[in-house]
Amino acid sequence: MEVCEALVGVHAWTGCGSVSSFAGKGKVIAVNLIRKNEQFRDTFVHLGQQWSVSDELFDAIQKFTCSTYCRNTKAKEVNELRCAKKGDVSSGQLPPCNDALLKHTKRANYGDAAFRTH
Repeated sequence: MEVCEALVGVHAWTGCGSVSSFAGKGKVIAVNLIRKNEQFRDTFVHLGQQWSVSDELFDAIQKFTCSTYCRNTKAKEVNELRCAKKGDVSSGQLPPCNDALLKHTKRANYGDAAFRTH
């Protein structure tokens, strides 16, 4: 997959007119990750292709989110990464919880799907 094919999905997921963004985790971090990782590129090519978010797509989004918050993590689920970040950390250093990430992903998916159909 080409990076440019994934950019619409990355744009929607990292924050746009109808979807919020995560504090300190903007488009540059996301684009750098999709440039280096074909699986992440494929994930964002598929975002917005259907009106619903499949379990497989959400699992890939979780893995991507973990990588945006901690580049070298083995965590594949955001709740796992939240628990692993022990100590004195601010809320901005934590990824969203699973439920919040799912809602965010659905908003991005819906906005992306609406964009792609026009």
